[in-house]
Amino acid sequence: MILAAQSVAEQIGTLIVEGLVVAFGVTLCFSLALVGTIRAGDSRRVGSGGRVVGWSLLAGVSFIAFAGFVVLGIHVVTNKT
Repeated sequence: MILAAQSVAEQIGTLIVEGLVVAFGVTLCFSLALVGTIRAGDSRRVGSGGRVVGWSLLAGVSFIAFAGFVVLGIHVVTNKT
């Protein structure tokens, strides 16, 4: 009985830690994607071609990472048995 309780507590602890990491990653990536998109639009209006490319690249990579973290989060939650 004690062994089963330790196993459940360990699984819950792992789920909490993984959930926090995924939540932090999702928030960070989405924030960077928004900043990159907004700054790219501002740079495009001003006419700074080089800055547009840099900000767009940041936005694109951040959106891809955001999607990856969402998939990872769903995977973590659904595969806990």
